[in-house]
Amino acid sequence: MKKHLAILALLLSCTSCDQLVHNDTRYPGCGVTATPDTLQYSKEAKALFTANCAACHHPVKDATGPALQGSLLRCPDSAWLKAFVKNSQQMIKRGDKYSADLFTKWNKTEMPSFEQLTDKEYNLLLEYMK
Repeated sequence: MKKHLAILALLLSCTSCDQLVHNDTRYPGCGVTATPDTLQYSKEAKALFTANCAACHHPVKDATGPALQGSLLRCPDSAWLKAFVKNSQQMIKRGDKYSADLFTKWNKTEMPSFEQLTDKEYNLLLEYMK
């Protein structure tokens, strides 16, 4: 699983990787071999992003909400990010300063709660955001 996560992170960070290929064909300029497993993993991650995040977030540029690429580098830690994604308003109500600052910065736009996400789905989204 860790190998798949590393491969996905490399695929998503390479700007010339937009042509999906199969088996031992390489992505141009990436030096990463695509396998059916990595392609499925990437498709699942993209589908989750599209269904849950894309209405308000773009992977690399600000939209209604902040760009999601690099989120783990900007937030306090991975546990904080997971709690925020699951229910940002609950964190604000509990007095979390970073959550309240984000809410204010983004014009007090409420982020929907995503408590229904499984750990697997959440981890796929994290990898997609990298």
